[in-house]
Amino acid sequence: MDALTRESLHFALAKTLDDCGRYDEAFAQYEIGNRISAGRLRPYDRKAEEDRVAEILGMFSAEWLANREPVSDQPLVFITGMFRSGSSLFEQILAAHLRVTAGGEIDYFGRELASSGRPFPESVTALDAAGWRRLGANYIEYLDRAFPAGTIVTNKRPDAFEWLGLLKALFPNARFVDTIRNPLDTCLSIYFQQLDGQIAYANDLANIAHHYAQYRRLMEHWRGLFGASIFGAVYDDFIVNRRSVTQNLLRFLDLPWHEGCLEFQRAPNRVRTASVWQVREPIYRKSSGRWKNYERQLEPLRRLLPPD
Repeated sequence: MDALTRESLHFALAKTLDDCGRYDEAFAQYEIGNRISAGRLRPYDRKAEEDRVAEILGMFSAEWLANREPVSDQPLVFITGMFRSGSSLFEQILAAHLRVTAGGEIDYFGRELASSGRPFPESVTALDAAGWRRLGANYIEYLDRAFPAGTIVTNKRPDAFEWLGLLKALFPNARFVDTIRNPLDTCLSIYFQQLDGQIAYANDLANIAHHYAQYRRLMEHWRGLFGASIFGAVYDDFIVNRRSVTQNLLRFLDLPWHEGCLEFQRAPNRVRTASVWQVREPIYRKSSGRWKNYERQLEPLRRLLPPD
């Protein structure tokens, strides 16, 4: 039996045990599955990640933003946040609105920024004036071609929180929905999900906590620069009071109230993520506070996470 098959079997067994409430046994199986996955995941370099985030923070300052030429004043919407933090849920809530279309995980910026062969944010400094305008204009043209006219198209990229300074400079009226979930639940859900090889930190709880801390560094920086353009969509608050959170979200996007947003799971929208079955069901309450089933195993993780 090859390594990937063994890994998948351990993840499947772990989920079955979790569903049965046999949490100690489930966690042990997830540990085995994640250990096996180390053979296909690229190594996670904490120092390199910290240096990269420091470079982003140093480059995207208030002065840098003020000196960039905007490309479009359209009120674009980007949904971002940690993986497994509720981005698919909030995408579908918005997609149920008559004036919103779910664009899914549009990889335009990741692809374009990588095409130079330089890492981000160096790839941005390499752009001349024409390249800068082309980067923004081609995205607008893509949306116009691919999606219905007259609707707001959401771009759900959990990893886009690195690019918010760039996106704000290109599109000054852009608004960002930062999906937030209890950090222990977020990290646990990443660890319990068999993710692809590009997410290097996913198979180690200490690395997940480290990546979470880097996400927090970036979001605090962006909020300091243009906090009024960022909405904190809190998953756990939505579970408790979905109407209030939905009202605030629509108000943030200057959208009128639409009752259908509360019945988003009935809307025939595409969902192309690991959360597909969850967002098709009525509110997934078991995901909020799930960490309590694994409180003992997660105590080392708790100590590594930044304070709320």
